[in-house]
Amino acid sequence: MSDAAITAICAGAANIFIALLGFLTLWVKLKYGTQKAAERAAENAAVVEKKLDANTLVTTETKEAVSNGALSSYEARFTEHDARIAALEVKVDAVSKNVDTVSKNVDSTRHELRGSLQTVMNKLDLMAARAQTGVQKP
Repeated sequence: MSDAAITAICAGAANIFIALLGFLTLWVKLKYGTQKAAERAAENAAVVEKKLDANTLVTTETKEAVSNGALSSYEARFTEHDARIAALEVKVDAVSKNVDTVSKNVDSTRHELRGSLQTVMNKLDLMAARAQTGVQKP
């Protein structure tokens, strides 16, 4: 083989190795980074949901006490709490949807990267087959 052919083969092998290394790094970051972020978001959503349930219970009990008229000065405060609780429930739903979206994006990216890697592998197989048979590229 000539020096140019050896140089081209080495450069191609180096490019493929660098691409595979980049792919693996990206795949690991996507898989484990988003997984941790999704777990943290789910934990935070669970904590907020528990707090919302506790606040709703307290608000309901207090409203019942207020409805008899003895604590009417506090009734306006509880109306405000209801609005805040409703807003927090909307935020919990949004966080839940974001976690689902992140999960779908990770799956989509993983499939795209798998397809790219398969294309590289197919080209490598074709190059190896041409090298073995001695067929030159048209």
